[in-house]
Amino acid sequence: MASRMDQQVSQIIELDSTRIKKNCWRDNSLSFRIFVEDQLKFDTTVVKEALIQIGDDDFLKKSILYSAWIDNYDKELKTVIMGFNVIVPDTDWAYEFSLSVDKTGKSDLLLDEIK
Repeated sequence: MASRMDQQVSQIIELDSTRIKKNCWRDNSLSFRIFVEDQLKFDTTVVKEALIQIGDDDFLKKSILYSAWIDNYDKELKTVIMGFNVIVPDTDWAYEFSLSVDKTGKSDLLLDEIK
């Protein structure tokens, strides 16, 4: 059985009439786990195909999940906001998402921007 790590996205570029270049990128999933006082409150794995906000099959075939980071932490609300991108490598074509999780594990996934 193939795992997510076995999947890749390829891009073929014609350099001239006799040469081509093939770029390959490993497709990813992103796992998020949030603990509050040593108790697991939130645990999910994001795959690009499950992001209904994208809705573009051509983009999904060419894109990879790329980069996740902690964007902000609100001490009063005890909410962490994380960001991640789904991109077509070597282009400006991207979807930027934010994922907020509060201290109870309630989450909200938002599409921030389409580039």
